[in-house]
Amino acid sequence: MMENLNFVIVFLSVLVFGLYGWKKGREEMFVALSFLFPAYLIKVNLGISFSLLEILVYETAIFRIVELIGKKKFKDDDFLKTYKEKWMILVYFFFLTGILGLVISILKYGFDWQYINFSKSFVLMPFLYVMSLFSFKPISQEFLKKLMDSMLISGIVIAIAVLLQKFIWNAEIVSLYKISIYLTPITIYCLLIIERNEEKSSLLQRFWSNISKFIRISFMHKRIYFYWLTLSVLVSALFFMCIYTNWMAIFLGFFFYIIFKDGKLNLEKIIAIFAGIVLFMGIFSTQFQNVNPKMGLKNNLFLPIRMEVWQNSVNMIKDNFLLGAGFDNWNLFYEKYLNNKQAYYYPLLSTHNYFSTFIEVLLNFGLFGLIFLIGIVFVSFKKVFSSINQAKLQLVLGSMLLSVVFIFFFYSGYFQEDLVLQFWLIVGGILGVRNE
Repeated sequence: MMENLNFVIVFLSVLVFGLYGWKKGREEMFVALSFLFPAYLIKVNLGISFSLLEILVYETAIFRIVELIGKKKFKDDDFLKTYKEKWMILVYFFFLTGILGLVISILKYGFDWQYINFSKSFVLMPFLYVMSLFSFKPISQEFLKKLMDSMLISGIVIAIAVLLQKFIWNAEIVSLYKISIYLTPITIYCLLIIERNEEKSSLLQRFWSNISKFIRISFMHKRIYFYWLTLSVLVSALFFMCIYTNWMAIFLGFFFYIIFKDGKLNLEKIIAIFAGIVLFMGIFSTQFQNVNPKMGLKNNLFLPIRMEVWQNSVNMIKDNFLLGAGFDNWNLFYEKYLNNKQAYYYPLLSTHNYFSTFIEVLLNFGLFGLIFLIGIVFVSFKKVFSSINQAKLQLVLGSMLLSVVFIFFFYSGYFQEDLVLQFWLIVGGILGVRNE
């Protein structure tokens, strides 16, 4: 019954999304896609398992390719310059290591549909997404802001769902820590837009105006409340998730922006950076020594669990250092690498969670995949610093990227469909935007 309902939802969504893109154009289609990142939660089996988000990305890419062929853009040397830039080599080779990971998985362990599902979700889908996004290059500041505002509205909807889940619903729809990772850079974006005293967003204004008309709250029509109300909803959702790492990521992102927003680094800022690092380390060390009442344990297990998993991963990495272990194969030999099966938190280790995106990329995509990912992050920050005085929105995106990278150290956040597209939207916005 549920499978049939999902199929109907997917069919109607694809139809409506296609008609919307046909009428409004490819840019607006892309903007709508940013709002639909959480659509990965709806799954349908078409012989192979697909999420609604995957199908919408494929649909968007097809629409864009057909449009570019019709305009004969693939023969335009100026258009193709986008795909010939030096930093694009890192993008191409990163996704090539993903294809290599698929081949290694099949050669090592035989054919399994899970490898196909993994590769289409975390290689094919993000590749089509980022290639389609770069086809709009140079991306205008206006278009980029529409993309980010659309994702912000999706964050509002998710945050409201979290609050409803906390106070009204009993069932957990999706992992809260995954939701918190998605909401963290969105919260930074909202916070920094307020800090910049940005003019109201037409997308956000329209969203809250429609809500206010529905529930008849007149103050939500006023300009000053749009972003503050949004920030309140996001912060409330993050607060009830009780995941400290996300607060530290938000602190880092905000601090990064405040330090570099005027493009100058003086003695006062150096002192502020030092004080911020001391404060950050104090929060870090204090939070992870506190009691964790939710788990009913005497000590917070944030660091002990991760140290255990990372220690286990060292031996796994030694055995699969260069090419990785293939896609999502840790469960095949997980027990072999556990050093401490008697630990009282051992059941938590059996979740097959790497607790670090960098380790997960290394074991799934291999050493070269990790190098290319780090290279992409490096050139993104290089672009942020080189354009601070021309494009403040890129500094906001740099702050968001910093928060994502920080979370990557402690959570395997890249390998979820909405998170992988969020990462590439931030990176694409930094590398592809036109400075104005």
